[in-house]
Order: sequence, then structure tokens, then C-alpha cells
Amino acid sequence: MRVIKTAIAREDIVSIGIYFEKQSTGLTNKFLTSFTETLKVIKIFPDIGYAYKGIEVCELRVLQIKNFKRLLIFYKVSEKEILIVRVIHASRNIPHLLEELVG
Repeated sequence: MRVIKTAIAREDIVSIGIYFEKQSTGLTNKFLTSFTETLKVIKIFPDIGYAYKGIEVCELRVLQIKNFKRLLIFYKVSEKEILIVRVIHASRNIPHLLEELVG
């Protein structure tokens, strides 16, 4: 099963990396390593994330990033692929940020 990131998910990852690098040297590398490890787990166990109830028609799943528990990966699972939709900090207005998925 292949993993694909949407353009907005890639932008999320870059923005988070830039923010972390401003906070502490090397934190971006730790984030990217943890993100990659979490993706490996999702690839092996696609249903590991819990079903996100905020926007039910999208059938999104969500999982915390290893070592970065306030950062959430929102993804969809199909027979052939896992689509990473967004990577969002838990304190943000998640329903608003995911509205474009149904809009």
C-alpha cells in the first residue's frame, strides 16, 4: 500500500518544520523522523488511527505523531493507498481547517 500526501499536507509539514527550527536547532529533524516512523506504522496498520468524528462524510482517520502528541495526522484509507490529508496541531480549529474536504 502506498502513502500519498496532499499538497496541503506537504505545506503543513514544511510549516511545522520551519516553526520547529526557529524554536530549537535539530527539532525539525526529530519531528521529521517521528513523522516518518508514524507513517510506517500507518502503512502497516492503516486502521490504527481512530475515526475522526468532526466530519463524518470524509471517513478520515487521525493518529498522533510519535513523540509529538499534539500533532495529528489526518488520513484516508482505500484499498490501494493511504492519503495523508492534513497534519495539524491539536490546538487549532480542526473542523474549520478540514472544511474544504467536504466543501
